[in-house]
Amino acid sequence: MEPLDDIFSRVTTITFDCYGTLIDWDKGLRKSLSDLFDNHSAVQTEAFFQVYVETEAQVEAEKFRDYRDVLTEVAIRLA
Repeated sequence: MEPLDDIFSRVTTITFDCYGTLIDWDKGLRKSLSDLFDNHSAVQTEAFFQVYVETEAQVEAEKFRDYRDVLTEVAIRLA
């Protein structure tokens, strides 16, 4: 096995996927929906969250889109 110093000497870029890793996406979306529904109904918030998740999955399955475009299309469909 190659020593780490030899490996690191060749590294020029490090990247990682932070979607869902650094951000608690579910919690953030549920909080936003709760605010949207003015905290009136946890059931309503959860139902809308489930519809959002299903719609986002449908949009992502159709074709490649930048995530910004995915969010736009999901918002249009939910509206």
